[in-house]
Amino acid sequence: MRFVASTYPYSGAYLVQLGRKRWAIEGFFKTAKHRFGLHRFGQATKLGVYRWLVLSFVLPIFPPTIQLLVYGFALNPDVHFIKLGVVDYARSYESRELVSAFTENRIFTLAQTLNSEKELRQQVEQGKITAGVVIPPEFNRDLSWLNPLRHYVAIMRGILLKGVGLESLWLHAISLAVFAFVLLAISTRQFRRQLS
Repeated sequence: MRFVASTYPYSGAYLVQLGRKRWAIEGFFKTAKHRFGLHRFGQATKLGVYRWLVLSFVLPIFPPTIQLLVYGFALNPDVHFIKLGVVDYARSYESRELVSAFTENRIFTLAQTLNSEKELRQQVEQGKITAGVVIPPEFNRDLSWLNPLRHYVAIMRGILLKGVGLESLWLHAISLAVFAFVLLAISTRQFRRQLS
């Protein structure tokens, strides 16, 4: 005999209906357990414990591996023709080369060249462009820091024309030393590779 207690004001007929649904669900899982042999994984025996251990190691690895394989073949990570907006404050040859480097591989297409960041933000919010690039006015100056000749000329001009010492030119000297060290390391590696 079973007694069912509830604080909700349900009728007896409704409670009987809930009980029947519950027993139907429990009966389904009991049948599935015996039909698919899941009762063998019960932990009442030593073999059942071993089976649970194997399952606990296999289940975290097998389904994610299958998902990675399926998604790897189903999804295409290639992106093409993203509408790009450009605000070019530098207006120089180098900045134009940067924009053409963005657009020549067909990932980006140049949708608009704008005059200010405010216009760029409005275009993105309206959905007319997808991404934006802002090239600052000091782009050429910052880019020239990667040129060793700039540092050499700055040091020579400072010493020969202005008569300043290392206290004013230390940043250029360190930059040249870094360039020299990196190039020496690359050259040594290439030389060793050719010898072997």
